[in-house]
Amino acid sequence: KKIRPMMVLLMSRAMVASANAVNGATTTSEQLQQDAHYRGGDDDNMVEDKLFTSQKRLAEISEMIHTASLFHDDVIDKAETRRGSPAVHQVFGNKVAILAGDYLLARASVFLARLRDVEVVETMSTIIEHLVRGEVMQMKESGSSSSSSSDGNDMEERLVHYLRKNFYKTASLMANSCKSAAILGKYDDSVIEGAYKYGKHLGIAFQLVDDVLDYDGS
Repeated sequence: KKIRPMMVLLMSRAMVASANAVNGATTTSEQLQQDAHYRGGDDDNMVEDKLFTSQKRLAEISEMIHTASLFHDDVIDKAETRRGSPAVHQVFGNKVAILAGDYLLARASVFLARLRDVEVVETMSTIIEHLVRGEVMQMKESGSSSSSSSDGNDMEERLVHYLRKNFYKTASLMANSCKSAAILGKYDDSVIEGAYKYGKHLGIAFQLVDDVLDYDGS
């Protein structure tokens, strides 16, 4: 689906357009005509904005972290398939799947260091910590017997726990990737916070819909 890198690229584009509007710069369409590259042979004459190289790399890093987490999750969950195809560990074995995930995380860390922005490195590193926390929370859930209590407080606590787990496992990657795109663009704190909240809320909503589809069997 590649929704995570697409979010980073679109967020980067949106922040440039917003900054231009605030500063009274040329309109987005005029800027595209001045700065864009046209792809030969494309019937739609699609236009590619000149996004910062660092933000493009950030989009790649976000997808590498996500893919690595899938390799690890499938081993832990003993999943047989991933989107209709055999899971990596089913084809190559657990050791190779885990090492492949580790390799992707290692390469993502190298690319992250090359961005040479300490705040971005710290922000993106938090994602990996959150992925581990979320997986531990899920493992504790599956290891404990489900309660049939209908107590209101208990239900509220379980909902809070569920949403926190969803943030750690899904929304944190989206939120912190969007935040990092804003940091790399040298935007002010309000824009950085807005980018973070956008990624967070979209990530939680994304996981809620995904869970509903799992229960529905879609």
